Amino acid sequence: DYVVRLFKNSPIRYDNMLWMGKAYIQLGNYERAEVTIDYIKQKSGDPLVKHYSNFKRPKTYERDLPAVYADLYIRQGRYKEAIPFLLGAIELSNVKKDRLRYTYVLAQLYQRIGKMNDASQLYQKILKMGARYDMAFNAKLNLAKSFNVNDPTETRNVKKLFSKMARDKKNKEFLDQIYYALAQISFREKKKEEGIEYLEKSISSSLNNKNQKALSCMQLADIYFSDKKYEMSEMYYDTTIRYLSKDHKDYDNVLRKYNVLSELVKNMKIIELEDSLQRLARLSERDRNRIIDKIINNKIAEMNEEKQKEYESQKKLNEINSNKQNISKSNWYFYNATAVNLGLAEFKAKWGNRVLEDKWRLSNKEVVMSVEGGNGDTQLLEESDSGNLNRDSYISKLPLTEEKIKLSNARIVEAMYNIGRIYKDELGEDRKAIELYENILDKYPGNRYEPEIMYILYLMYTDNNNRGRAEIYKKRLLESYSESDYAKLLQNPNYMEEKNKKDKELLLLYEEVYDKYKEMNYDKVISICDNRKEDYKNSKYEGYFR
Repeated sequence: DYVVRLFKNSPIRYDNMLWMGKAYIQLGNYERAEVTIDYIKQKSGDPLVKHYSNFKRPKTYERDLPAVYADLYIRQGRYKEAIPFLLGAIELSNVKKDRLRYTYVLAQLYQRIGKMNDASQLYQKILKMGARYDMAFNAKLNLAKSFNVNDPTETRNVKKLFSKMARDKKNKEFLDQIYYALAQISFREKKKEEGIEYLEKSISSSLNNKNQKALSCMQLADIYFSDKKYEMSEMYYDTTIRYLSKDHKDYDNVLRKYNVLSELVKNMKIIELEDSLQRLARLSERDRNRIIDKIINNKIAEMNEEKQKEYESQKKLNEINSNKQNISKSNWYFYNATAVNLGLAEFKAKWGNRVLEDKWRLSNKEVVMSVEGGNGDTQLLEESDSGNLNRDSYISKLPLTEEKIKLSNARIVEAMYNIGRIYKDELGEDRKAIELYENILDKYPGNRYEPEIMYILYLMYTDNNNRGRAEIYKKRLLESYSESDYAKLLQNPNYMEEKNKKDKELLLLYEEVYDKYKEMNYDKVISICDNRKEDYKNSKYEGYFR
């Protein structure tokens, strides 16, 4: 402000005001920024128009003002308004680097507002303008999202371009982005399976680019979620959450989906595990022991193989360290930057980018081992403790008694109930929820959730206008559990509201009685308990008064 006031008739006044506008933009004060640059434009003529006023102004101002306007509008999400100013900035700029940058931003804006043909043409123009490697590379990536998929020639040329990029050795560290771009091309061509294969390649080839790994995993997770392949989806959302920035616009949505699917998959594994244990328990002792011995032998072989790999890895590292002449003679390892970097590189080569947490060695904390040829038909408990690799330890986990079978069934029922709730309330899969609930009633009669499940099925069939099925479960509930809250709720929709009101009244009554008890007014206590017996009978507070 001081410079503006001091140099009222000097060209420097406009450069200074322009920098003030830029500063306001950086501070997020867009209203003040727009007022400032509007004032400049009104006083000295619009630089987008060829006929300027005779007011003195520096040429740098003429070139910079359109770019400042564009920056202001882009930051506010006013993309269409920014486009004319970017076109003006490109026209007025005499610096090749700036023209390239403005052209690239313009292509992105066209892409953002859905003008894919314009975006595609600009990206191709950038490739011919001698852009630096990183800009040209990103232009090619964006070209995969914006080219005209209905033009066979253009499609063929774009695919050929990316295939060539994938073969280029200098693009090795960018393969994850290249495969991701190829996946987008495949999806635009409606080649879903091919797109999934490219996403898998992108994930497997991503070593250091956490953002790209997160994007590839998230897209694959979304695909499996849409296809209702929830176990696969959960697995990729798990990886997405580990690598996706918490500032990403989709982070909260991804986290919500992951939490829902994680709970779903956890309960699915409980059912799978308990079913497997029961199947194994039903086998003859000879067949059972044969399978358990096979599991133990496989586990021992895996452990030995892992130990051998660790030994070879350590041996290789020792050889590298012994050959490094420039490693300092520091007494403490962590003072030696070269040794630390070597150790870090070795760790990443073996384990990848692991989050610092407990049990970091395990990519999946719930280890379940399959047997009998790995077909998943029979499974055993998580067994990560090498000290328990004996037959008796495994047999002790099997439901070989009637009591253990009942406990196993109870765990299955609870897991099925939880899955039904998730299908119904979180995933909108009413058909699957109904199928699961009815399966519980058929296979596990008399379970603890039976009255609630009957009530839920009544409501779900009613909502689906299937009055016949709804009446079946209403009748079963009233006949089998007439004294349950769910039966009473069927007969009186206000039952729960009335029950809660009564519970509050009983709680106040109990507090009154307890106060009399503390005052040693025992006659009054006995009198209240006797006179109000019918009120608290069969309530959850009955034991308090007794």
